[in-house]
Amino acid sequence: MKNYVLGAAALLFVGGMAFAQEDCINCDVEKPSHPEISVPQPPLGPNAFTLQESYVSQVGVGNEAFVHQEGYNISEIDQWGDNQAFVGGLGNLAVVDQFGGNYSNVKQHGDYNAAFVLQDGWGNAAYIDQGVGYAEYNIAGVKQFGNDNTSMQKQRYDFNAAFVLQDGNGNNAKQDQSTQANQQQGSAAAIAQIGDDNYAKQKQRGNINLALAQQVGDENCSVQEQYGVGNESWTLQVGNGNMSKVLQDGYFNQAVLAQQGDMNMSCVSQFGWDNFSLAQQVGAGNAQYVTQSSGGY
Repeated sequence: MKNYVLGAAALLFVGGMAFAQEDCINCDVEKPSHPEISVPQPPLGPNAFTLQESYVSQVGVGNEAFVHQEGYNISEIDQWGDNQAFVGGLGNLAVVDQFGGNYSNVKQHGDYNAAFVLQDGWGNAAYIDQGVGYAEYNIAGVKQFGNDNTSMQKQRYDFNAAFVLQDGNGNNAKQDQSTQANQQQGSAAAIAQIGDDNYAKQKQRGNINLALAQQVGDENCSVQEQYGVGNESWTLQVGNGNMSKVLQDGYFNQAVLAQQGDMNMSCVSQFGWDNFSLAQQVGAGNAQYVTQSSGGY
């Protein structure tokens, strides 16, 4: 039997938002270090930013890497792995396009993995880390427009998909997915952030989980964590300074969360199977908590 919780506006209002991060949401930005990209000053005409650095290492059979850079960019690609027929990786693909002054780092270990990076602006950084050993058929893609955006994507085992779109300045996206077993159907995750200084994190463990987050505005924070099989989390934030977290552990749970306005906070936790939550906040300074469990959890 499916459990339902429907929430509109505020289920619980508490004056001020100082408690929010301590109670349910960690919006701390964790950015890895990367080579500093020094922009020549002052620019010396239209052809001033022409220094590029690209490092490609491939071991195996049928791996492909394509790099196109215009400006003052740095790209690193490392593709290899282990399989029964060959020493090294087989059929991995990496495509990097960078315009301006950006940094990208792609690591693919396994077979038939694909990574795509497009960055246009200054100070953007993209990290893709897929597979160990026999990892197969993972795909990761990132598009970043603007300045000082960071994207980190990590996928383990097989058949995972992760996508990030960021348009603005100072946005941060982090995706971490693993099936935790060989030759199992993976999960899918997507983040879209339009604005400045937004943060989104997605962590999934298990099979056939789906996490989608869209943020439009500034300084919004979204965290989605799912463990198990067939869980789905959908988050939409429109406005400024909104914070949300969805935690699901079990089977075939669904959480839909929408925030429109400023400085709203929502926390949804579901354990067991077949739980459903629809949470909506409109306005400013609202706060809500939803907790559901079933099946003896």
